Amino acid sequence: VAQNALDWSIGWKSMAAGYLPVAAIVICRFLRAPSVTGLLGQRDIRILLVWFGACFALINHDLLIKPHQPLHFTRGYVWTPLALLAAPIVCGLIARINLMQRRLVASGLVVILAMFAVLDNAMWFGRFYIDSLLGRSSTMILHRDMEAVFKRLSADDAAGSMVVSNDVWMRYLAVTYTPLRSWVSHPWATPYYEPRRAQLEQFLADGKAPQEWNGRKLAVVIRRDQDPTERFEWLRDPSYRLIDRIGRYDIILRDPLS
Repeated sequence: VAQNALDWSIGWKSMAAGYLPVAAIVICRFLRAPSVTGLLGQRDIRILLVWFGACFALINHDLLIKPHQPLHFTRGYVWTPLALLAAPIVCGLIARINLMQRRLVASGLVVILAMFAVLDNAMWFGRFYIDSLLGRSSTMILHRDMEAVFKRLSADDAAGSMVVSNDVWMRYLAVTYTPLRSWVSHPWATPYYEPRRAQLEQFLADGKAPQEWNGRKLAVVIRRDQDPTERFEWLRDPSYRLIDRIGRYDIILRDPLS
C-alpha cells in the first residue's frame, strides 16, 4: 500500500490538452440542444455524464484524500464518455462534409479530422521514437535479441524459473512476455522493491543468493555489453549451466538449491 501511496497526479495543463478539445464539442452539443432538460432526460446521456464525473473525480482524488497514484486512473476512462457524448456532433459534421460537391476539399477535411482524432496517440508514439534516436534510457524498445530470449525462456527446460538479470528491461518485461516471474520487475509492482533490488545487486556482485531463493530454480540472463565479463566469475560454479547465447545475452539456469 505504501508503494502505491504516491502523489503521481496529472497537471491541469495536461488535462486541458487531453480533454478540452472533445469537451468543447460536448459543450457545443448541450448549447445547441433545444432543451438541456430533455437531453438530460435520456438515460444514455446520464450514464455517460456519471461515467465522466466518477473518473474525473478519481484522477483528482488527491484534492480530497491522500493520493494513490491518481495518474493511473486517467487512461481513456475520462476521454471515452466525452467522446461518446460528442459523437453525434462529429457524425453530423462528417455527414455535412460528405454532401460537399468539391470532393477533393471534402476528402481533405475528413483527413484533417482523422489526424486531429489520433493526434494524441501520434505525439505519444512520436516521443518514444525521438527518445530512441537520442538514446534516452527511459525509452523501452523490444529488440529482436530480447524477443528471442523471451521465447527461449518460455521453453520447457526453463519452466518454473525465477528471472534475475543485470538488464532492467529484461527483468521488467519478462513477466509480460514469458510465463515466468522476476525477483525485481516494475518498481511499483514489486513488493519491497528496494530490499529486493539490493539483494539482486548483491547477487550479481558475488553470486551469493539470498535465503528467499532457496528451493527456487533460477534463470539468470546476463547482458554482456552492460557489465564487464569478469564481474560474473561466480557463474563458473558447476551449479550454473549456460543453455543458450542469443546476441548480447547469455541465458544460464540454476536448479533449485536446498
